[in-house]
Amino acid sequence: MEACWRGDIAEVERLIREGADVNAGNSNGTTPLMYAKTHAFSTGETRLIRLLLASGADPSRRDKAGKTAADYTRERCRLVLQLLRNEPSQADSV
Repeated sequence: MEACWRGDIAEVERLIREGADVNAGNSNGTTPLMYAKTHAFSTGETRLIRLLLASGADPSRRDKAGKTAADYTRERCRLVLQLLRNEPSQADSV
């Protein structure tokens, strides 16, 4: 998980070669794909997401909040668009 959050592709590749479960969630149900999504937003780099998907990561997996990586991505994009369009949103308290 931590390697996905850091965006350490070489470490994720090593873990996958050693049999790591690319769909394993933490105590909140957060999956490596969800962490990779956060890294992609921070860096614009999507190789980690592609690696996880090619290795069998299930994009339909949900965390304990009932959300998928795509749900979080959609929410974040919507908030950014609202800010860029100068629309009121729930992010106004930031």
